[in-house]
Amino acid sequence: MAAASGGSGAGSCFVLGASGATGRALLRELQARRLFARVTVIGRRRLSLAEESGTAVEQVVVDFERLSEHAAAFRGHDVGFCCLGTTRSKAGTDGFVRVDRDYVAQAAELAWAGGCKHFVLQSSQGANEHSRFLYLRVKGEVEKLVRAVGFDRCTILRPAAKEIKTKLGTLLQKPDSAIDFIVPYPEKPEKPAKAQKPSPEEALQWRDSLEKLLQNPYGLASFRSFLRSEFSEENAEFWVACEDYKKTKSPVKMAEKAKRIYEEFIQTEAPKEVNIDHFTKAMTMKNLVEPSPSSFDMAQKRIFALMEKDSLPRFVRSEFYQELIK
Repeated sequence: MAAASGGSGAGSCFVLGASGATGRALLRELQARRLFARVTVIGRRRLSLAEESGTAVEQVVVDFERLSEHAAAFRGHDVGFCCLGTTRSKAGTDGFVRVDRDYVAQAAELAWAGGCKHFVLQSSQGANEHSRFLYLRVKGEVEKLVRAVGFDRCTILRPAAKEIKTKLGTLLQKPDSAIDFIVPYPEKPEKPAKAQKPSPEEALQWRDSLEKLLQNPYGLASFRSFLRSEFSEENAEFWVACEDYKKTKSPVKMAEKAKRIYEEFIQTEAPKEVNIDHFTKAMTMKNLVEPSPSSFDMAQKRIFALMEKDSLPRFVRSEFYQELIK
């Protein structure tokens, strides 16, 4: 192990997925603590890192569809950090599997072949290759594939972005014995909805009406819990944020909320970026020059249509909904 938590600045590491919330937090910590003499960000495009300070960062742009042609990017590193991932709502089912499993597994193979001794994989709480939920099943499958590569040490990391700072020193310390070192973060289950549970007859109406589902407090809470179980809750959260935004009266607070919604859901590589087309994004950005109650209407309607077409059918087949109509 060439680097530890004391800030020795020796060795080299690479980071995959540095554009996401966890990857960005990890990169900040790596730079601030000067844990490595060389830090390389490997990604599909260059990132703006002006806000970072500390250890200089090299960026290597690769084509993940032809990753084997970029083997040189993975050579000469002591530690590899992988925070690569997407969501089914952004990339579709096939795209999600390709990014979260296939790209990661291939990157791990290239890293091992290039001399990497310690591979750190950001996974997910509840990852299980036998899970009936696609997200958790794929995370379980990629954990198994990465462990099988043969690294001297393989760490399966399960932190929230805000916990990177406290976990980083721990995961870089030499373990007593085990090669696999899993760092879980505590689950934060959603508090039970205070609204009255609907009758089976009322819940049955939701099968054909996303609008009725979202207007019912209990229905909305159940829908969000279901999406959270699939790790695809960003669309529902965006819709809720837009509803709250439209109720805002103060121009100052409206501007503040508009900025927050844009940075969290709309801008490229936002922590919870929703899947909207370029025209809708451009129109939304134009509307935000002078925020009004209708600034996000086009984007909200787009996301509503996506949930109606994709999320609602999955929800009505889920145990969350089936329990309501018994």
